[in-house]
Amino acid sequence: MNLVKRDTEGRSIVNVGEGAALHPQDLQPPVLRLGQAQSEGIQAGFIQRSDTQEEFKYLDIVPLIVSPSRLKWAPGPFSRDRLPECWSDDGVTGSIRPLGELRAAYAGELCRNCVNYTERPWEEKSQDGWCSPGYNVLLVDAESFDTYLVRLNGTSAKIARLLAQKGIFQRAIVRLFLEHMSTATGSWYQLKAKTQGYADEATLNIVRGLYGDYAGKSIASYDAPEPATTEVDMETECFPSGNPNEEHDLPF
Repeated sequence: MNLVKRDTEGRSIVNVGEGAALHPQDLQPPVLRLGQAQSEGIQAGFIQRSDTQEEFKYLDIVPLIVSPSRLKWAPGPFSRDRLPECWSDDGVTGSIRPLGELRAAYAGELCRNCVNYTERPWEEKSQDGWCSPGYNVLLVDAESFDTYLVRLNGTSAKIARLLAQKGIFQRAIVRLFLEHMSTATGSWYQLKAKTQGYADEATLNIVRGLYGDYAGKSIASYDAPEPATTEVDMETECFPSGNPNEEHDLPF
């Protein structure tokens, strides 16, 4: 399942306005990647867009859509070659969207009825195979009005709560940036968010128009790998390598 606008006839060429049509791939928002020391092809401490590899020290955005998700990895130690066993694009049911030839283990089933379901992931260990909640978020660049997808996992979910707050959601400009963190067991760059004030009316009109384009569509940010981020108290509990920002090289 991808976030793609299509016309009412379901054609692969999408009419976006009178006299304007685009290929579907050009409507798919790029994914934001977070640069860690072990990341390849991205400078540590920077945010990178997946399509052009342009890097930013920070991004000022307006939150457009915040959508719950879930992801379950196989039990065992972390491996960059492993594939997820199950995933949900809405945080409610297992996705019926295959990843190539791979199907979700519990496709179409209610997540909360699954034996791997937990609402308190900080109390569980990821190597035990628990299904972790997260968020897929659609953002609007407050300067260029490009749209981006970002996936928030672990305690970075607190950023989703900020973005979804009444008075901030679809109204305020929020600055996203990475801040270097370190403990006795390692260091990483933690995703942070800080409000910058309300967007002006012209910007909000564009945001409302973009929301009208994407409203009702499901968000899946699985078309590029994203590192998870977390805080110090999650470090040894949830990440078997001891690095709270280990990257999962997802092939989807």
